[in-house]
Amino acid sequence: MKALFDGKTRVTQKLGTFGVFFIAVAASFLLGQCIRALLIAALEFILREWIGYLTLLSC
Repeated sequence: MKALFDGKTRVTQKLGTFGVFFIAVAASFLLGQCIRALLIAALEFILREWIGYLTLLSC
């Protein structure tokens, strides 16, 4: 475990604070994009199902 922690600190020292901050921002941005894409896909699916259901009812 200590070796892993040492590896992390070494990476942090190489990148510096700005590098770590940049990586964190990029990761959160990508995560946000994924969540947004999933939400849009889910909404689209729900809307399509509802429209199909409503058209069946109207017939």
